Amino acid sequence: MLTINNKNLNHFKNKFKKKINLLALDVDGTICLDTRYNKNFNLFFEKKDFLRSLRKLIFFSNYNVVFITNQSGIGRKYFSINQYKEYIQKVMTFLDLNYSIYVEKVFVCPHRPEDNCNCRKPNGNLLKKAISEYKVKPESVLMFGDNLHDKIELNKATNNKGNFINVNNLNNIDRNYY
Repeated sequence: MLTINNKNLNHFKNKFKKKINLLALDVDGTICLDTRYNKNFNLFFEKKDFLRSLRKLIFFSNYNVVFITNQSGIGRKYFSINQYKEYIQKVMTFLDLNYSIYVEKVFVCPHRPEDNCNCRKPNGNLLKKAISEYKVKPESVLMFGDNLHDKIELNKATNNKGNFINVNNLNNIDRNYY
């Protein structure tokens, strides 16, 4: 399991707000189109409507925002961990500058499915690590994802106490969550 901290200089802006909740985001297919094994920021195509609505949710709530993601392209040697770190840092900076969505940390599994590691979604361990690190209650976790693996990850990590929203079933989250 690998974690990547956001090194953006704007991190101080949220330090004065007490945060008690965790908002977990899948990356590929959730905040952007899934371009399969992407390490190239030029192929990052954000889901604008979702991110605009997410910005409002975060603004009116007290969330620590993290990414929870499988990146088997690392294990398959399509790209290195350092290439992925560079890519995801650009994504995090882009979200902060364009949507005021500050992602504090990335919890990533770099293994292939056939490696049978214990950190790969949907084992629950990536999100459990985030819950433990941020010292939040399982019922205060909100996860956005695009497939069943994301929902299973949440259910295993929170003993079915967290909240899951499938971004493929949304027109707009504005009316549902604040």
